[in-house]
Amino acid sequence: YLQFNTLDLFLQNLFSRIWILNGDIKASTSIVESIECDPLALNIARERLTTLSKEIILFDEILGYLGEALEMMEIPPEPPEQAGRSLYQRLEISGMKDQLVRRVKDVKKNIFAAQRNLDLLRERVQVESQNKTDQLSTEL
Repeated sequence: YLQFNTLDLFLQNLFSRIWILNGDIKASTSIVESIECDPLALNIARERLTTLSKEIILFDEILGYLGEALEMMEIPPEPPEQAGRSLYQRLEISGMKDQLVRRVKDVKKNIFAAQRNLDLLRERVQVESQNKTDQLSTEL
């Protein structure tokens, strides 16, 4: 029971951290939009892309470990005595594993969406970088 609850708390915190990551991606989008008027924005955007990419890679690794941990966790058998069965049913241990598996899938979907948003942001940075290069070459 404690294993499942601990994993549940960890997933809740991980989910919150992914929301923070999505906020960082949105903030980076506003930096990319300011590249034309801010000479430092391109370098800042590239640094943020690197940091965000590392975070997404770590999240993906963590999810792999969580999936392995869930596979290794076994649901204990229902106790033979009435008091034990009553507690077992109240704690809903049998359904906890399935619920955690679904949560891990949901977190994977969120990380995949964050990766897609980061890829789009990376493309925008490349386009802005190319525009900046073209602008400098025409000025020379």
